Amino acid sequence: MAVTERILRAQALGGTAALLLGGVGQFPLTGEDALRINVINNAAFQLRLLTTGRYLKPGDTSVSAFADSYVIDSSDTAQTHEIGLTEGTLLNLVIRATNKFVPRGRCFVRIEVLRGRGAAATVIGTLLAGYVGSWGGLAWPGTPLEDPLNGRGYVETFSNSATGPGELPLVTMPPNREWLLTAACTTLTTDATVATRTVYLRVFQNGALIYQAPSSRQQGASLAAVHSWGAGSGAVPDPTAQLGIGTLPVGFRLSTNNANDTHLDLAVNGFAVGDFFSLLKLQVEEWIRPSDIL
Repeated sequence: MAVTERILRAQALGGTAALLLGGVGQFPLTGEDALRINVINNAAFQLRLLTTGRYLKPGDTSVSAFADSYVIDSSDTAQTHEIGLTEGTLLNLVIRATNKFVPRGRCFVRIEVLRGRGAAATVIGTLLAGYVGSWGGLAWPGTPLEDPLNGRGYVETFSNSATGPGELPLVTMPPNREWLLTAACTTLTTDATVATRTVYLRVFQNGALIYQAPSSRQQGASLAAVHSWGAGSGAVPDPTAQLGIGTLPVGFRLSTNNANDTHLDLAVNGFAVGDFFSLLKLQVEEWIRPSDIL
């Protein structure tokens, strides 16, 4: 049997100023209002977001519900979607991804209440802001408003395009991101040229070298050796092992607004034309750093 959800209207208690409320309105709406959903989705696929909520019409005791489903593209720029609202009182909202698994840190959402539409619209409230995923999404009231740099990010591996002999790897940060750099690794295979190679991991911000760290392993001719860097690493490996270790600062955060703001590469003292690097792989914790919805 269907059950109708009802809410008691306010009633005065015999001659007193006290009011008995069976339900408390959350956000009054005039009928000229709308929800605007601002989204940045940097997952590598489209997402379907489902927004659901409950509202109370003027003079009514029956609670109504709505649902709105829409698809957003994978993009580094903000996408917006508006939902018109009737006159009444908005009671609650939930937003979540429904079509694919998406972890925290990939899709940032902010939901605002607008008065008016189009160019004349004015933001009169912010109800939700945070990363939305397939684990349950965000709820208002209940979920605190979040900045996109709050909390945990998404742990991801980045690498350069393949390089040939005599070429040095380079990894460029995507735009509108913040990274916590935790590890890097590559393999150098040297040719027969007699020379001692010292490998450096370098970090550039806005064209300026801001950090470089050598690998502990100096490498000679006709050898293959792994070179890795880790946050806080300080151990020197067995000198007979084909392994070099370098140190990254703990809490080393990098940020970009535009493409090519920040990149990481390798430099080698004694590099020969036949020396060859495998992919330079980076492990980072990543946050969206939007420039157009905040």
